[in-house]
Amino acid sequence: MSTAHAQLEPYTAKAENRDVTPQVKINDLEALVHKVQTAMLTTRSREGQLHSRAMNLAKSGNDDDKNSLRFVFIANNASEKFGEIQNDEHVNLSFYEQSTTNWASVAGKARITQDRNFIKKYWSSLMAGYFNDMKDGIHKGDVDDPRVSAIEIIPIDIKYWIAHRGSVGRTMEVAVGALTGKGSAPGELRTINSEELAPEEETDDAPEQDKEALDDLGMELELADEDELVLYRVGEAFLHLPLNKAQGRLQRDQEAIASEIDRMQEKVEECEKTMKDLKIQLYAKFGKAINLDA
Repeated sequence: MSTAHAQLEPYTAKAENRDVTPQVKINDLEALVHKVQTAMLTTRSREGQLHSRAMNLAKSGNDDDKNSLRFVFIANNASEKFGEIQNDEHVNLSFYEQSTTNWASVAGKARITQDRNFIKKYWSSLMAGYFNDMKDGIHKGDVDDPRVSAIEIIPIDIKYWIAHRGSVGRTMEVAVGALTGKGSAPGELRTINSEELAPEEETDDAPEQDKEALDDLGMELELADEDELVLYRVGEAFLHLPLNKAQGRLQRDQEAIASEIDRMQEKVEECEKTMKDLKIQLYAKFGKAINLDA
């Protein structure tokens, strides 16, 4: 955001956090989406009208999908949204968590598929409730019903908001901003761009015999040679990586943790300053009639 724009839009400028690592941003977004589950899917008609409807995310039993930004919906291809997607693949998904005011907006492209193998990964017997059995032997309302299709949203750009305070804290910070004229942002705005959404390509220059040795051994090894592999843990998964690459990942993780600690320390200092400013403002307005130590 340019300086001039930041001055005109102080709320966004203050809330925007560009210091979070891509992986942290993705993890926090996944947590938000997992908690909300229901998205508003917006499509565009041929006349340019925007239509939105609530859609429940389909869950996959595939472990590979549990920690990835996959937005998949099972729907009836006779519905209006399919024609609109075929007319314009650009769509938007929005999520909102009322208790925290956390929200996410996903701009992306929709892909429609009737691949039965793909659909079966996300199909649940409860979904049959959206497809009635037409008693014609074809449209039976099951996973093989030709009306059953999958919509996958490929994200291009994601913006989301994470609140750092409860409702009382948010109200207090907004009140302080109103009193001081400095604006407030009781949370942070994050952006995940297309480069950060692209899967990282793993390069593997280690000899094939080293791979087989590690696969057979199945335990952590300490190897000094940069051409050999080590096991590197990412969440609950282990990756076979060259030692130099594992060290690079470890260094980036350490830097991300240090950055997060610094950010939290800044937030603590900012909160302390906010409380001090609030006391000054309240004392100036109400004088001794208010107990500032309460």
